[in-house]
Amino acid sequence: MLILYGVQAALPLALIGWLAFFPPKNTTGFWVQSLAIGLTLLALNFVGIWSVPPWWAPYALGALLAATVVAGLARQRALTRWPQGIFAWLAFFGFVALGIYAANVTRIAYAATVTPHRTVDLASPLAPGTYLVANGGAALSVNAHSELLDQTVAKHRRFRGTSHGVDIVALDRWGLRADGLMPADPRRYVIFGRPVIAPCAGKVIVAIDGLPDEWQGYCGSVEV
Repeated sequence: MLILYGVQAALPLALIGWLAFFPPKNTTGFWVQSLAIGLTLLALNFVGIWSVPPWWAPYALGALLAATVVAGLARQRALTRWPQGIFAWLAFFGFVALGIYAANVTRIAYAATVTPHRTVDLASPLAPGTYLVANGGAALSVNAHSELLDQTVAKHRRFRGTSHGVDIVALDRWGLRADGLMPADPRRYVIFGRPVIAPCAGKVIVAIDGLPDEWQGYCGSVEV
């Protein structure tokens, strides 16, 4: 998870830094690169788990990108229209490819978050507060649990019931889920001690205590 958190923050910062300090020397390349970075930020906003860094980080990165683009407008009159040289063209087509890829990721992720026509209305299972859906939706890019829907994989069959699961993270006023990056003490997480509420009417038939903890199974393709 630490690698994921690092990549989703470092990648957009590196791309924005590239545009700010090593901008293309042609107007077409400048706008293609700016658009590709913007689409990448949009894709990361959908597929990233924004609890570390917090949920507002993509918006801050978007503001930083906008400021970088505005600052770059002052240089546009002195630039050529099209790339000059092989390396400039390679960078140009590289950002075209990045923009297309990011747009497709955004399309898939957005479609997976749209509420289907057939739904079951449930109340929130948690007490009032601020929460983030870390995993939830109908595509693997936004919900790691959906991988378990593939019952042709033997190791998935035991966890079929979790394939439609949703991971909900409680956030503090700064948008952080815990006091620390990944603390081992569960009491340092915002959600610790919060009551869990039945989301619909029902009847408890039996309650059993004293059983060993269930093996957590698989999160995406990684055994945990």
